[in-house]
Amino acid sequence: MDEMREFNLDEVSLFCVVRDILKNFWVLILAAATAYLAVNGAAGLLYMPEYTATATMAVSAKGNNSSAYSSLTMANQMAEVFSEVFDSNVLREKIAEDLGQETIKGEISSSIIEETNLIVLDVTSVNPRQAYLIIQSAIENYDTV
Repeated sequence: MDEMREFNLDEVSLFCVVRDILKNFWVLILAAATAYLAVNGAAGLLYMPEYTATATMAVSAKGNNSSAYSSLTMANQMAEVFSEVFDSNVLREKIAEDLGQETIKGEISSSIIEETNLIVLDVTSVNPRQAYLIIQSAIENYDTV
């Protein structure tokens, strides 16, 4: 029993191999279907889509008749304040109240485009309608905060 037997390709009959594969073809089909369903099921369980609604807003100072540079500087400072308002918990509570929920089911972020008076507001949620409603409510209610 301790002998090791060598495998010789000359002893293998190609006809027998093909016959055995065709005879057990249903096993191959079943294995392929099992692999497909396993990969598809794992992808369905692990993948969670996220939807993002984006709004770009311009901040301008009213009644300012000074130079364009000072107007842009003032607008940039105001944009920083508005960015803090959009990131505040008070606005989140106001949005949740407006939507009739205890908490909002999404993530709100805002950023200032450098050297401009533009703010980009992003809302990310697992539901596209929820992302849209949150961003609409944020735009409507930021001035009350």
